[in-house]
Amino acid sequence: MFDVVTIPAYRCAATCAKVFDLVTTMNGAPSASQRESFLRYFTQDERSNTLEFRIGGKLGFGGKLTRSRGRWQVSAYSEDLTPERQMLIDVINDALIQYSVPSRAVAC
Repeated sequence: MFDVVTIPAYRCAATCAKVFDLVTTMNGAPSASQRESFLRYFTQDERSNTLEFRIGGKLGFGGKLTRSRGRWQVSAYSEDLTPERQMLIDVINDALIQYSVPSRAVAC
């Protein structure tokens, strides 16, 4: 019999996969070939409360996805911000709120 491991929902592989899909769909990046490293990084790395992953795409070279204390958000370099990019950041961050639940634990 296997033990059920309970971890915060934001570290669950299923949650991380949904975040990857959302960001890929809305931002046009990262590429599907990065999916495995993305999932490994966000589900297995416990070194820090804050993790960042460069996503590029419509957010430009400085586009990144950050998870800090269970909260997911995207951002871009301030010098690369345009009104359109800021609007995209706001829309993606609003969509990521549903996956930013630091206190809920799930069986994974």
